[in-house]
Amino acid sequence: MDQAMPATTVTRIAAGWWVLLLLCCGPAEAAGEWRVPQAELRFTLKLTRKPTHTSAGYFVTLPDGGVLPGRFPVPTVMATSGKVASGARRRRADPAEELGEIESYTLWHSKEGGLSIVFADPGKQVKAVDVYVTGWTKPKLWNSETGLTPSALLCTDPTKASMPTARGIAKPGSVGPTVHVRNKAGIRQAPFSIGGDDSGRPRPGSFYLLSYLNVTDPGKTWIAPFVIDGECELRVDGAVLRPKRRIDKWGGTGQYVDLKAGLHRVEVLQTAPGTGPYSSHGKKGGLMYLTWRPPGATMKELGGVRSKKVPMSGTSRMETRLIQDREIVRSGTCTLMGALGRDGTPVACILARPAQTFWFGNEMPLLVYELRALTGAQPAGTTYQWSLPGGSRVAAESLRWLFPGFRENRVTLTATTGKQTTRCVASFFGFSTTRTSLASGLDREAYREAFTTMLEAGPTDPDPAAGWDTAYWNNLIRTSEMGHGYPLLHNLFTVRRETVRKRLGPVQMAALEDIYLDMLQQREPKEAMVRIDELLTAKPGAIRRDALLIRKAEVLMFYLNDRESAARGLATLAEAKGEMAEWARIRLGDLAFLDGDFNKATGYYAGVQGTARMQRNRLDRLVTEDLLKTDPANNKKGDQPGQARPTAGEPPAPGEILPFDGSNWRVGALRDVSNSENIRKLIDGGFLLEARQALREWERGFPLSKISGDLLLVKARYHMKLGDWMRARVMLEAYCREVDASSFLPDAARLLITCVEEMKTPRHEIRDLIEKVKKRLEYHPVAKELGEFLQMKK
Repeated sequence: MDQAMPATTVTRIAAGWWVLLLLCCGPAEAAGEWRVPQAELRFTLKLTRKPTHTSAGYFVTLPDGGVLPGRFPVPTVMATSGKVASGARRRRADPAEELGEIESYTLWHSKEGGLSIVFADPGKQVKAVDVYVTGWTKPKLWNSETGLTPSALLCTDPTKASMPTARGIAKPGSVGPTVHVRNKAGIRQAPFSIGGDDSGRPRPGSFYLLSYLNVTDPGKTWIAPFVIDGECELRVDGAVLRPKRRIDKWGGTGQYVDLKAGLHRVEVLQTAPGTGPYSSHGKKGGLMYLTWRPPGATMKELGGVRSKKVPMSGTSRMETRLIQDREIVRSGTCTLMGALGRDGTPVACILARPAQTFWFGNEMPLLVYELRALTGAQPAGTTYQWSLPGGSRVAAESLRWLFPGFRENRVTLTATTGKQTTRCVASFFGFSTTRTSLASGLDREAYREAFTTMLEAGPTDPDPAAGWDTAYWNNLIRTSEMGHGYPLLHNLFTVRRETVRKRLGPVQMAALEDIYLDMLQQREPKEAMVRIDELLTAKPGAIRRDALLIRKAEVLMFYLNDRESAARGLATLAEAKGEMAEWARIRLGDLAFLDGDFNKATGYYAGVQGTARMQRNRLDRLVTEDLLKTDPANNKKGDQPGQARPTAGEPPAPGEILPFDGSNWRVGALRDVSNSENIRKLIDGGFLLEARQALREWERGFPLSKISGDLLLVKARYHMKLGDWMRARVMLEAYCREVDASSFLPDAARLLITCVEEMKTPRHEIRDLIEKVKKRLEYHPVAKELGEFLQMKK
């Protein structure tokens, strides 16, 4: 059954991602005239980076996915502002035409990979262009005689490693569905090189690098390619280079070519045989790089350009040097700003960007992808619906979704305006080089948000979550934290509880339930009571049952103000033996403290403190032990790009669900945490799960610190950090009312005022109490603050 995502769960991708789109989509919308009548749709491009040489023009790949018309779409590029510069060619000259047509040619096309084109530089006056696309005219393919010099374009076919395959993609025209193109000449260490498939796809593969080099030192030039792996064919101005060994030096195998000053076409056809990642083949890495020796090159110049990847020592052994970045011609770049169909038809276009990577041990790698529809220039009122794996449907302009890494993935977008609809399909290989750290709150939030979207968008019968790989659940545990992910956990424990029960173990379930209930009880305390009763009906183990009963009493006493019912439940538990019974006595002491029976509260606290065994309950012990065994998970040298790996402990076996360890990113700061300074640091740093465990240890061992120390205030700060103002206020009111003199009383009064202001409750509810505290602290600096509070009318 199709389900649309509720508006509350639409991804809030960083605003900066959209600002540029909103600022720059004006030209397309302003140009209401349809200037190429036979064209079926129009794209608007912003010219972002100028070409290094005018003849290199601009390169761009327009998305297809089924929206481009015809078997082989044909582009017509039109300037959208200013006159066409004199250096730009026109297919039809019209002196009266201010916004002229710009010469353009097609390079490669497939429905999956899109339409790659090159067009002439329209000059400084033009900041944006419109690309009209038709589907019935004869394609106009680029060749070296056109005068345009696109560079440097790396075209990759990841299906096989063969020279016929490389020669096939060296010819402009239709290509296979997985062929893709990037504007890239090499890497920093080797500016002219082919290292592998940047899409992340493994071997085998075939490559074609179309480039132009700028020769400023003409004459007899020694060109020496270095082939590290596979077959390589190098062409200079169309002639195949046939390297031979001339001298026993680095770069001594090559060929002399007489080059004139100016631009020269240098093409590389390269194969990558074998299987597996490119990085796993050989110690040097990469497939090839190019060097040369211009006629005027000196020994000093040859020795001055080096790379760590180049095996050489001493200038006497060097015959050539690496091609320098400034010698490589670069085409300009464009940004796709908007799309529109003829007669106002919407155009569905998908922009997919890989963001965070979650990959631990031998688990399946998972990537958070940011998917957004191209909304610029679309008709007003256009709506967008995504079709995603597992039968999910999401109505939104943008969203985050989890995709498995190192696999082909596929999504569909439908754009609708009234009765007009278009649909496109995007296929991509799951891969990212973005570094991800579980120590980053933004990265953790991104995973939870994508997980939530998948839960709320997916059907319930059958439930696709039931078949999710263990990596999905392990990363959920790693990214879980107190006070965050309420929609996610609410869905898990209401809509998909049976699935969660089957996928997670008791410890994991209890930990996530506690995080969920902490958030639920402050939002909907009555619903929290219902959920607790449901959990008790499931007949959990004795320790878990008693923990839930104590939580039920806490909801009654702190949120529902039903202290009598809370006292009855706690009294029954307190009669037993064991740690849960002692927790019940601590809560009975809290009840007495809230009721103003200071002596009774002290009696309960002292009794527990005298007999405390200083042992955590089973759940807390498991959590803490795992926390102390792990360090924050940061990327390490040698990991795969974008990979986040644990730095301690053994990775889970295939299919194994991790124990709830509080997340590997959390600091090992719980050892000997028994004072407020350390716990405050945890709270201020956002390590709320650690703060919760430390508070429980402190409260369990020294409950009298609520009266003699600042335990109660630190707990209040913890709940305030979670946004649980009600529980913090109840505790602080009792402290300000019952404690006559304490060095912590001024802070307690300040925190109480903060709670009231955050809750937006009438000030008169605590006016009498604040007046009493002010009298007690007449000569303390806080008295002035309290006086200002009392003078406020509301």
